[in-house]
Amino acid sequence: MERATWFSYIKEIRRVDFADLLALERECRERLEHSDNELGCMICAEVLPVYTLGLRGWRNGLGPVEATGVKAIAVRRGGYETYHGPGQWVFFWVERLDKILNSGSRKSSDVLSIEVYSARLMGALRRQLSKEYAKDFECGTGERLGIWAADGVSKVASMGFSVSRGILTHGFSLNIYPHSEDWNAIHPCGLSNARAGFLEESGEEVGDQEAHMRRALGITLSAIKAEFSVSFQEAETHLLA
Repeated sequence: MERATWFSYIKEIRRVDFADLLALERECRERLEHSDNELGCMICAEVLPVYTLGLRGWRNGLGPVEATGVKAIAVRRGGYETYHGPGQWVFFWVERLDKILNSGSRKSSDVLSIEVYSARLMGALRRQLSKEYAKDFECGTGERLGIWAADGVSKVASMGFSVSRGILTHGFSLNIYPHSEDWNAIHPCGLSNARAGFLEESGEEVGDQEAHMRRALGITLSAIKAEFSVSFQEAETHLLA
């Protein structure tokens, strides 16, 4: 039986500090915690340059990162170090995990549920990206969690989730076009032979950059809508201002 469509808010923010993204995520989570009737929210963000450190720590040392002059902050998600900046979408879906998976129960294991969600999300994204960009992509697991180009070296999407009391936070980032050399200060997943990959290999013109970003956003949301039978509606003006 096909699942009925359900709703979640969506909020797009551009060129903001990562701290502001975390504050918005926290606000969304608090709303969910205080009301069973509150909708979750998909936050689609393009943030200012920052390196984030997951719960597994720095795998290759801070030296190259410090040399860039870009700030580095610790966040409560899985994984190692990650770079975020212009030319990349960061997707934080703050939502009840049982609602996303249609499990009907909040008593299921958070660990098991996040593995199911991650696998379904990556599979849907890989299929949609391969179709729209006419390129082959593969899903990585374990230390290689994320979406990679067919060469197995270039990582185009990084995953780092957190779930507590059944509420999903953090999410994934998708590299659209190379914006600066800051990407090169780290290795995806902390793997020495890995590098950042991009859906578009150039974005020199401002118009091209925005077109690339809009296209990737639409493709990503279409994949998520289809996989989880969700419909996104703009956050009301009095919410998430």
